[in-house]
Amino acid sequence: MRRIGIALRRVVCGLALLGLVGPLAGCAKNTPLVIVRLTATHPDAEAAREVWSRRFRDARARELLDIAWANAKLEAPGLVLEAAIRSSDCELRTIDEARLAVIDLATGHHVLTVHRVGVEAAETLAKRLRAELGADVQTPNDLPGQIRVDQPPSAVRAVPVPTGYHLVMNAPGVHHEPPALKHDVGHAAGQPIDLHPEAATTTAWVVMDTPIVEGTAVATAAVQSDGARRALDIHFTPQGAATLAAISPELRGEPLVFVLDGELLIAPIVGSRLSERLGIELPAAMSERATALARAIAASNFPSPPTPIEVSAQCERPR
Repeated sequence: MRRIGIALRRVVCGLALLGLVGPLAGCAKNTPLVIVRLTATHPDAEAAREVWSRRFRDARARELLDIAWANAKLEAPGLVLEAAIRSSDCELRTIDEARLAVIDLATGHHVLTVHRVGVEAAETLAKRLRAELGADVQTPNDLPGQIRVDQPPSAVRAVPVPTGYHLVMNAPGVHHEPPALKHDVGHAAGQPIDLHPEAATTTAWVVMDTPIVEGTAVATAAVQSDGARRALDIHFTPQGAATLAAISPELRGEPLVFVLDGELLIAPIVGSRLSERLGIELPAAMSERATALARAIAASNFPSPPTPIEVSAQCERPR
């Protein structure tokens, strides 16, 4: 997953979005614009164009990307997208960040899965780890499904997990800080400190192989800011929301493990009935990545994104 960090500002003028909305009069003209042109192919170009429309509308409305205008057309060899991104300057680094952000929004393929933990499976694995490795293993009562082992990840992975379950390792380099959550979730388990890829200890979740929902259940995602903390604001499709609501009674008090592109994202503990909207406050160490994470989550709902062929970017300074 790309790590993209473009400074965002509140949109203060109109948007010509994918040829559907014209620019409004009175827009500020003193902001540099990075104009990105992307050519791509897709088996169903018309459907891909509609996905682009929704994605760029949501990105603008939810301030995931500071879009001045964008338009897309069906043109050989498939689709052509042009987007203008407001920028603080015309430095090469800034231009490249805008280019990568548009590519990720238009053609990014991210995989999101949401899993239920295996409490009994975690206890079974803990016994195996103690027997086979002589390891000191903890299974915290307040974080059911989690195991903490005084062995490196490679050693833990070598011990078989009970059938129907697998391990989700905490990503290295992220500080463990249980954040507060908003909306339908009570509190969350963050991610621990792993100073090196092969840390001396391992913290992992034992989760069911089959996810409760996947990225196709996501309608949109955004970032909310409240004081010093930032939160992921995830909206689910009606079908996704119904699936989560139906299983909510069974999940109360259990972590819900979010896995993004094969890595643990976060594991909020369900406190009440889940609905179509889920707000998860991020640990401080993850706040800088909030916008990139929200874009990736939003981009996980299109299993077969367009394939980019050519992309160019140039900066236009205000006159």
